[in-house]
Amino acid sequence: MEQFHFTNARLQKITNTTGKDELYKDTGQKGLVLRVTKADTKIFRLHAWNKAKRKMTWIVIGHYPDVRINDARAIVSEHLLDLLHGIDVAERIKLNRDEQTLDDLFIVWLNEHAKVNNKRWDQDKRRYDLYIGPHLGSMTISEITPDVIRRWQSILAKQKKQRGNTHEKPLQFLSKAMIHRNLIVLSSVFSKAAPDLSNPCFELRKYKPEKRTIFLKSDELASFFLALGHPETPEYLRDYLLLSLYTGARKSNVLSMRWDQIDLNLKLWMIPANEMKNSEPMIIPLLEQLIVILQRKKRTSSSIFVLPSPRQSSSGHLAEPKKSWKSLLKRAGLPGTYRLHDLRRTMGSWQAITGSSTKIIGASLGHRSESATAHYAHLTIEPVRAAMQKAADAMDEQKDL
Repeated sequence: MEQFHFTNARLQKITNTTGKDELYKDTGQKGLVLRVTKADTKIFRLHAWNKAKRKMTWIVIGHYPDVRINDARAIVSEHLLDLLHGIDVAERIKLNRDEQTLDDLFIVWLNEHAKVNNKRWDQDKRRYDLYIGPHLGSMTISEITPDVIRRWQSILAKQKKQRGNTHEKPLQFLSKAMIHRNLIVLSSVFSKAAPDLSNPCFELRKYKPEKRTIFLKSDELASFFLALGHPETPEYLRDYLLLSLYTGARKSNVLSMRWDQIDLNLKLWMIPANEMKNSEPMIIPLLEQLIVILQRKKRTSSSIFVLPSPRQSSSGHLAEPKKSWKSLLKRAGLPGTYRLHDLRRTMGSWQAITGSSTKIIGASLGHRSESATAHYAHLTIEPVRAAMQKAADAMDEQKDL
């Protein structure tokens, strides 16, 4: 653990270079430590001997620069004095936490856990802001019991969806799956931000959602391809949907696909670990149907993205085309319940139909990635390519039906 005198100039320059938590000790105050997470979040902590429990203890002081260095030193000094007199500071903080509100605990969870470990923390924050905070946020932690949570779930079951423009649509309420996702967020807040307290969510019966098995079948593929070729289908949408269908990749990866990830000579798409849901790098073979599309787009591209935004989105790449997708389904005569994610399931399903093993299907969709064999991916990609090509050719045959 590196030691130096904490100053603003020094702490501001610190960045995480190892990808793991890094610790720095202050020589200006005994027991004051700075934790720097892999996301460069900086947290003051106390590391000292707990006389009451006869062991070393860690106590969170607060985030830098929200908590100033001198304030952190003063807090640590007070805690050390209490520990010296046999006062269990951690236990006292636990008791005080019982009087914190859920909103207070959520802020701790958001900054110290979600933003550090969850790539989709903004979705969980939105769920909290819409469905959890308005009902439970002002309650103290000790007031939130399993019975309170059950009543909250009953209220959510009667709550309207807060999504999109629904003034011309039938009234829709939150599904059991959505209520369950909110429960998962609430449970995580308790487990991660207050691990020393009893989690009231553990006593509730867990909802097991049904697995979605929808994919485009023969007649549906014929209508789908016909709609893709319709004059009203914009080129950017057609390219995006075909890239999604023939790679089987997640929509977030397809939308953000970059040219520096594409090797047209080796016919490979190499997605880095930091862009994958499972935090493992992924290599996807580019099928013949895609090489034609990518070569055409490469000739005229002036963007780093394969699918640049036609409307100058903040990300620079195409945003999820929900309205265009709904319009295409309507032209194809397909149910409006079809999702963009069903294209990913279609690739996997047609691999199964054409005789591929579950191991090959899992490898093509990135369901399991073994880091021990990552260096040999270029040797094992051809069976995956053959399985995906066979599935893609079988799908293409439906165009003439």
